[in-house]
Amino acid sequence: LPGRALRLLETARGRLSPALAALSLALALAIGMGMMILGFRAAVGDWVTRLLQADMYVSLESRSLAREQVDRLASLEGVEAFSSVRRTRLADGTTLTAYDLPARAWSGFELLGEAPEAYRQFSAGDAVLVSEPLARRQGLAIGDIVELPTPEGPARVPIAAVFRDYSSEQGFVAVSGDLYRRWFDDHAVDSVGLYLADGMTPAELGRRIEGLALG
Repeated sequence: LPGRALRLLETARGRLSPALAALSLALALAIGMGMMILGFRAAVGDWVTRLLQADMYVSLESRSLAREQVDRLASLEGVEAFSSVRRTRLADGTTLTAYDLPARAWSGFELLGEAPEAYRQFSAGDAVLVSEPLARRQGLAIGDIVELPTPEGPARVPIAAVFRDYSSEQGFVAVSGDLYRRWFDDHAVDSVGLYLADGMTPAELGRRIEGLALG
């Protein structure tokens, strides 16, 4: 019986070889896809962890925060610093995101390439940042000029740095909050990040925020 089985395998070798090759290829493909997915999930997880630098984030459902509300949050006892984000879509379809960033929040940006002056130029309103998807789509690099439509006409500003981003396939341009407000006279923000002083806990600050009745 074993000999007969071996002879059957020998005669069927020509038919079995393609099937075994296909099975091996499918197995290798499945392993490769699994490794790629795990690698991408790890990269996105690291990016989210790096991006969320603040201890607490505050936003309102379906509407923005007025400047007065932002000032009240920033002046709460136990808040050491704050950041804010405002996102808008320009007339040419470009997504523009305005950031107010304390120095400790800057590490949330993973810059691609050497850009030692990026934070100073960005904070001063002398340059903008572009996300990696936008830079890749439009072939942009550090030092290039982007033109943005504003109420007072096109604004031409240099790129201080390109940063990694997974939040948008199209990508976006990041500007400082002061520059954005100077262009558009829009003082509202979409969300605020709060950085706590030593000794303050998120639970305690949460109770103080509830007392403000922002909604």
